[in-house]
Amino acid sequence: MNFSGNCEICEKEAAEAECFLCKRVICKNCLAENVCIICNETLCAVCKKQLSDRACNICGLLVCEDCSVKINEETICLNCSSKGRF
Repeated sequence: MNFSGNCEICEKEAAEAECFLCKRVICKNCLAENVCIICNETLCAVCKKQLSDRACNICGLLVCEDCSVKINEETICLNCSSKGRF
């Protein structure tokens, strides 16, 4: 893939990769585990494949919809759910 231009995050270095989640073109300094540093901060703590959109009401982990369950009004991550911590 041909990356022309600067990184979309730091705007200083030449772009060398593409974030597989948000499709930003980024430099190697703004890359963390095949995603950009912005997506990496909000990655689901359980599957590490999707962006999180909620937090577990028990342990506080950021999780995506697929890695959580709703019990009454609480969101519980699959880790806490499988341990019976609710």
